[in-house]
Amino acid sequence: MSSSVRAVAARRIAVGAIAVLGAASFVWLAVRGFRYDEVASVLASAKPWPWLPLAVASYVGGHLARGYRCKLLVQRDARMTVGAASNIVVAGYAGNNVLPARLGELVRAGMLVSRTGVPLVQALTITGIERLFDAAAIFGLLGASFWLAQPAPWMRPLVETRAWAFGIALALAAPLVLTPGVLLSVASRLSLPAGPRWHARLLAVTTHVVNGASALRDLRCTVSVAAASLVAWTFEAGMFVFVLPALGLALDPVMAVLSMATTNLAILAPSTPGFIGPFHEACARVAVSQGVAPTVAISYAVLVHLTFYVTGTLWGATVMMVYGVRAAGHAALLYAASRARPTKDLAGLEVAVIARIDRHDRSARPTRFDRALVLALLPDEHPVDRSAAIEEAVHFTVHAVKSLPSRLRFMFGCGMLAFRMFTVVRYGKPFVRLAPDRRRRAVSTWAFGPIGPMRQLFRPIRSTALLAYFEHGAERGAQAEGHRLKLLARASR
Repeated sequence: MSSSVRAVAARRIAVGAIAVLGAASFVWLAVRGFRYDEVASVLASAKPWPWLPLAVASYVGGHLARGYRCKLLVQRDARMTVGAASNIVVAGYAGNNVLPARLGELVRAGMLVSRTGVPLVQALTITGIERLFDAAAIFGLLGASFWLAQPAPWMRPLVETRAWAFGIALALAAPLVLTPGVLLSVASRLSLPAGPRWHARLLAVTTHVVNGASALRDLRCTVSVAAASLVAWTFEAGMFVFVLPALGLALDPVMAVLSMATTNLAILAPSTPGFIGPFHEACARVAVSQGVAPTVAISYAVLVHLTFYVTGTLWGATVMMVYGVRAAGHAALLYAASRARPTKDLAGLEVAVIARIDRHDRSARPTRFDRALVLALLPDEHPVDRSAAIEEAVHFTVHAVKSLPSRLRFMFGCGMLAFRMFTVVRYGKPFVRLAPDRRRRAVSTWAFGPIGPMRQLFRPIRSTALLAYFEHGAERGAQAEGHRLKLLARASR
């Protein structure tokens, strides 16, 4: 093992040891003086139904609201559904559950880059803006709970320090929305003495940061983002509310909001994976300050933590697995492209041959379903010879499907079988017997709908059909134009 590898391993061990020791110290602070048998007895006597499912549903609703907020912040640069945005948000939370120091925020920003194509700096800026709106919503809910309940003396210093940090961060972020041109001008002037290279880099980074806050220059969008943040944290408080009756406590929304807001302010700083320790210590202290017995208070903290930890980690792990499979496929294609040897077969131009596809033949006869499906995927634009272009698209698409490896061909066949069954259930008729407009509607539901696997099923066949359709039309158009020029040349002699 080289010295550099040993150094990296030593750093990882040191970071892991610090995280474990930090978690252990906070757990000790949370459970000191408590009897474990009593905590276990309280948890064993808990009544999960229907309160824990309601708590999970409230937690999921909060993430859907965060997904809507994320969609609003990136909608100027990329189109994204609420479901996809929520998956990205949850992946970040799941990363925080298993990584120390809130490194899940980097996971979230990286997935936002891969999903939308925005630069990393812009994605990190959007994440920071979301955190500012989170803090504003938490402070708003905390203020309401302070007005309705008597806070403990130790809460005020905690709130004051977090309020100062929030105020400083807000002051630093305000110019991104109010004076973006001034920031770009200052960055340009400061980087000019460093030379063209560093000037371009600093200006690009500043531009990405400014673009990350571009959605907030629309007042309506800003109000929507603020409202989504308030809704998200209200749902988060709902999770705290519904856990109370599971332990035999009164359904007290004020205490739940106070617990949620104070606990999240306490774990605002980077800490242990999943906030194990700091979360339990803060949540239990809030419950005790509101008259809950210490043993029940720590049980309440444990149950709330398990509710969001298990739900968020399972959801986020599923999302990261799916995105990881897609990323691996893209990486394989990039690797194949990078390993392709250059050749000069195309008019003297140097190109990289990744794979060779033989010219299709007419031996594969399309079925009625094949013809109806391709026709529903084609646009209403008319090439020079539309009927011939349709025939070319049908035969080319059928041959492309039959040329797939057996495993992919089987998966495609299963997907098409599911589509045909959906059509029968939805419209009461097989796909081939539907009117043309209903065929297009059924195909559009799958090819452009919100469900990713459905879109992926139709994406290759749609691209193949369109390629053959327009390529044939362009070829026939070029031939017709060449024939017309020849006739004009003969007529001018």
